[in-house]
Amino acid sequence: MQFGVQLYNFRDYLAKDFKGVLNEIAKIGFDGVEFFSAYHDHSPEDVVAMLKESGLQCCGTMFGIDALKDIDYDGLVLTTPFYQMEGFKSLVNFFTEIADYSDKPVYLYDLPGVTKIKITFELVKELAKHPNIKGIKSGDIVLGRLVKLNLPKFNFFFSNLDIFDVSISYGIEKVLDGMFTCMPKTSKALTLAIEKGDKEEITKNVSTIIAFRDQFLKNGIWPGYTIAMNLLGLDGIYGQGYKKHEPLATEYEEVKEFMKKIGEI
Repeated sequence: MQFGVQLYNFRDYLAKDFKGVLNEIAKIGFDGVEFFSAYHDHSPEDVVAMLKESGLQCCGTMFGIDALKDIDYDGLVLTTPFYQMEGFKSLVNFFTEIADYSDKPVYLYDLPGVTKIKITFELVKELAKHPNIKGIKSGDIVLGRLVKLNLPKFNFFFSNLDIFDVSISYGIEKVLDGMFTCMPKTSKALTLAIEKGDKEEITKNVSTIIAFRDQFLKNGIWPGYTIAMNLLGLDGIYGQGYKKHEPLATEYEEVKEFMKKIGEI
């Protein structure tokens, strides 16, 4: 198990000696740090260099809405806040304020398993009135059906791969999942099947993707994903930056054999 610490607790000391504080935190025995917005006039490149020197990993960064003006981005994907939400009105205000501020489109991300706050259809219906809130990503098929039926111009991206073939019968044909990136041939076959309306072929390809994902889950998703990407010619170790995901030799052979079996390599 690895441990990290929030740098907000050391904000006054960071202002005086940013690099020194990071080195002291590393000496205490922590593995990573979570930034709280301010880098105290240091560039991201400088911060990366200091983290590397200290041996610490970045566990995450919290920042205020004003930080958006310094970031080049195509759009924002937002979950509900993890803290201090006091009901429907607070959620509406949260998303609306960011959508007002951003000059790029905003998308909602319904992730209640992590945030502990569900984005309901009532909330989506209210937020869809905002011209800069363009859609939502969710694994809730009932929510997806309601959006498709009542808000046809509002984008709905499905994120529950296990029942994606079922969701198509609801008119939901947009899905976002990381597995597609390591299965380009199967993903292309799935896309063609959807275009043709071939239900049997759709289910076949979805089942193949799920089986490959389950293969990864035997030893953790990221080592398997790393092997698959490497076998496709994309080098590197994939996963969260604060944790190493070095795959084992046995995992390599299992993933390689599976990819051969399904025709990816």
